Amino acid sequence: MLLSDDARAVVEDAIRAHAEFRRWRILALNVRTNHVHLVIEAGAHSPEQVMAQCKSWATRRLRERGLLGDRKRVWTKMGSTRWLWDERALEAATDYTLRMQ
Repeated sequence: MLLSDDARAVVEDAIRAHAEFRRWRILALNVRTNHVHLVIEAGAHSPEQVMAQCKSWATRRLRERGLLGDRKRVWTKMGSTRWLWDERALEAATDYTLRMQ
């Protein structure tokens, strides 16, 4: 599935709102037509938990706004998740997310 400009905006807003609710800090976010890149500080939550929650809330908002049917699937089951253990890794991931797309 490809996300329209409107759908991309909804996904970004949903992720930002959920991060604010959870008190997570978004360091970089780039919603593309067919995937999302996110660098985030999420406390004790694992990358897999963050990804699952962001996918869930984004899907919910897309459906609420009529941009996605009830049974239409948006995301793959999996996704790339990783811990960024040092400043160099964090800088590289942030740069890739914001500038290399």
